[in-house]
Amino acid sequence: MDADGFRGRSAIRVAAALRTARRGGGGWWVAHCPFCVERMGTPARKASLGVNEETSIWNCFRCGAKGCLKKDDAREFKKRAAEKGGGRESTENPYQPPEGFWPLAEETGATAVSLEGAREYLERRGVTPEVVRAARIGACAVGKYAGRIVIPALPEPGAQPPRGPWWGFVARTWGPKSAVLHPYLYPDNMPRGHVLYNERALDEVTETPLVVVEGAFDTFPVWPDGCALFGETSEAQVIALTYAKRPVAVVLDGDAWRKGVGLARRLAFDGARAGAVILPPTLDPDQVPVRELREACWECIERGEVRL
Repeated sequence: MDADGFRGRSAIRVAAALRTARRGGGGWWVAHCPFCVERMGTPARKASLGVNEETSIWNCFRCGAKGCLKKDDAREFKKRAAEKGGGRESTENPYQPPEGFWPLAEETGATAVSLEGAREYLERRGVTPEVVRAARIGACAVGKYAGRIVIPALPEPGAQPPRGPWWGFVARTWGPKSAVLHPYLYPDNMPRGHVLYNERALDEVTETPLVVVEGAFDTFPVWPDGCALFGETSEAQVIALTYAKRPVAVVLDGDAWRKGVGLARRLAFDGARAGAVILPPTLDPDQVPVRELREACWECIERGEVRL
């Protein structure tokens, strides 16, 4: 728990805000406070959140929110602070849609010939038009992410990213993976490790298990009950999942089943209702029939672990 009583997602919000922090004075760094909108009714126009580089204590001088960075977040902050001391910082803004982005559920993205490949790819993957609209999935035909489907990481209701409407995004080529060096791209400076895809699902008060997977595409078959880690699991993400208002079923790719079991056991040890579904080494969650996957998620909450 943070010093002022914030729990769960506060670590994610602070760590994400500090990704765009700038050096202040007296060993402090400053950023836009993610809590002002809740405490004051309006977001902060100026950078009112400060974090001490030496002690890792953070405090908002406008709304009074305060606390101390968790160990992993402090280590990451100090690393980035050292990097910012010299060299050039990327000008790419992960909190805004990239150049050439068009939502595929709206005009002109829904009909543009240049984005036909993106729409066909989503259809082949079984992503329904309802999910495309709800998840605000789009695509780019020009710019750095041309030829890629763009899936935005949207903030939970009430949370304010410091510089725009998104926490970041993942861009996946809609062509063959073998045709590009990096099938998945993330924007520079995106707070990966401090973001959960579809984070708002954690706040749904229900007995339906939250299905925690590795990548955003794996969430779509069980939408809106899926949540993705965006890669490696951070301490901030574990804390957020611990305070989910619903049971948590961890279903990682088959080759990462040990990591999934470890995460589920950690969540259960910390007091969450959690279990793990273990997939065969060659199987991913979106390759399992949806009904079978959901039944396994229910079962693992009771048994702790279920192997498919």
